Amino acid sequence: MIMLAEATAAAAAGLLAGGLFFLAMRHNAEMYLSGGPAWRPAVLHLARLLLLGALLVAAVRVAGGAGLLGAFAGFLAARSLALRAWRPQP
Repeated sequence: MIMLAEATAAAAAGLLAGGLFFLAMRHNAEMYLSGGPAWRPAVLHLARLLLLGALLVAAVRVAGGAGLLGAFAGFLAARSLALRAWRPQP
């Protein structure tokens, strides 16, 4: 029962972090395509990946394997929502 609660909490954290990750990814793509200094999108890109790695490591340290699976499931759910929201409209 405790493992299920840990996985659920990690899934919620993964969903929130995934939403922020994909929002930052969209902003990152816009930064790459617009003019401006090249270092800004590169720094944001690196920060996104490092923070995602930190989330997954924290999930393992706090809740073990169930936390990692929950966080990853939340992240994948956020990916699905982001793809659906940003799909081209006919």
